[in-house]
Amino acid sequence: RSRIRTPSRLPSPLFVSWKLLPGQRLRGCMGTFSALKLHSGLREYAITSSMKDNRFQPIVYEELPKLLCSVSLLTNFEPADHYLDWEIGTHGIRIEFTTERGSRKTATYLPEVAREQGWTHLEA
Repeated sequence: RSRIRTPSRLPSPLFVSWKLLPGQRLRGCMGTFSALKLHSGLREYAITSSMKDNRFQPIVYEELPKLLCSVSLLTNFEPADHYLDWEIGTHGIRIEFTTERGSRKTATYLPEVAREQGWTHLEA
């Protein structure tokens, strides 16, 4: 069953996720917080997320029939006043911090990640 929604014509930050069926095990996910036109953003990040996500080996031809691809268009960013100030399944999380050695680190969790993983606010 396909859930196609008409995307905004405005440039938008986006992420492309690949999951392997059955079980929908994550196989790649990359994106950008820079606003891109949908066509060019999909072209770039469909390839990048399938081949260059350093958490995984590149996707191979034999996996294609078992892959599920999803696109997340990110909108309505808002700062949180507290680290627990977000709703599981509704809000994504963008975390930025500097380590004790001065190295800058970032992490992004799309809105569906905490719900799919069964995480609480503290586990996310």
